Amino acid sequence: MPPLKKLPYGSVSTGALEVLRALDACCQKQAQVKGLDAEANEKRSLTAYEASSIYYNEVRSKTMELDADGRPRPGINPDFLVCPLEAATDADGLGNLAGTLVSMRYLDLFMYNLPMISRISTDMSADPGLLNQATSYRKIVIPGIIAYDNTIDTDGYPKGWAPVIAPQSVDINITMDELVGSPIQYDLATLSSTRRSLFTEQAPAAAYAAAKYFMAKLYAICTAANFNAYANVTAADAQGIVRVPTAYPTYTVALVDFARSKIAEIGAAFDQNEVPDDDRSLLLNVAYYNKATIDPSIVTFFAGQQAPQIVTQGVLPSLAGFVPIKAPNFPGTNNRVGIALQKNGLIAKSRLPASLNDVNPGGGNGSIGQIVHPDTGMAMMICQWTDHKRGYSAWNPCAILGGSKGDNRGGLVITGQ
Repeated sequence: MPPLKKLPYGSVSTGALEVLRALDACCQKQAQVKGLDAEANEKRSLTAYEASSIYYNEVRSKTMELDADGRPRPGINPDFLVCPLEAATDADGLGNLAGTLVSMRYLDLFMYNLPMISRISTDMSADPGLLNQATSYRKIVIPGIIAYDNTIDTDGYPKGWAPVIAPQSVDINITMDELVGSPIQYDLATLSSTRRSLFTEQAPAAAYAAAKYFMAKLYAICTAANFNAYANVTAADAQGIVRVPTAYPTYTVALVDFARSKIAEIGAAFDQNEVPDDDRSLLLNVAYYNKATIDPSIVTFFAGQQAPQIVTQGVLPSLAGFVPIKAPNFPGTNNRVGIALQKNGLIAKSRLPASLNDVNPGGGNGSIGQIVHPDTGMAMMICQWTDHKRGYSAWNPCAILGGSKGDNRGGLVITGQ
């Protein structure tokens, strides 16, 4: 799917209220779609992408800034200062919009708190998936090279391409094993005692909670046992190349010695083992990340850019081909301080859960919508409901998540001394 900013639809430029109405029209269109068949899912997804495109073009892009890695940083169109998000709850036909617009901000904040997600291999589908469903991915492995042999064989013909190299691939399995959400609930007494937009205020906290949970899920995969491609020196292959000339059960480096030169050593190990150059990241705990910020290469870079704030934004410019990313919650068990990753090394997947309203038509209570993050395509379901008898209103963005190691050559755990 191309980036949403390139899509032809989703541009509204006649004022903030018109933007809200355009988003509401997408929500209304999506609410009319019933069923879980392929056609219904496609219609629901298209309207979600349309709403996401409007959000990108009209709510966010007017104040977009780039972070140190060149990725857009979430912002809000100043036009909305005169038409606040609370307007979405006014009794003017925009009643279904509040949760959807707030959830767009929720996803923005989610992705901001989880910067690594855009740099690892992901399949963030906007179609409903099955909880505990196992999916197999086939990754193509680079084959070896042989030379053509024009000597005559016993049958009188050239030996040619012998031996023939069979196509090589590896299967990677991932299970969608967790259904997670961030439900927020307020009772009637609380809602009646303030004019504040309480659900909107909770979006940052909900985003942080979800991002922290998803990061912990992915970090749990980042162990030496899972990424053991460099644990032992390998013999020379058919081309006479030793893919792992130096054994790294983990890459061990003391904090005082951590510098660009050490990162270059990791890069050399990746290069020798035919790991692609692009999309390499370095997740580091706070101490090691802060050590990277004072590397002379970084000091020269931000001094030249006249932008010293670069080193305070959680993502540094590339060092020896790796983008260092601050991972304050990275687990320190077994002396781990971080992990070097290439995009194919870690797999993350998100799918939509089933809609209860669609599973039991006519028995539904509340509204079900779908939202899509404009930069990554990550999809979540947004459920909103009110219980008048018990007197409360609730909001819950939710998704099914899965994570797995990919090609283990694309990961090397870093440990301290």
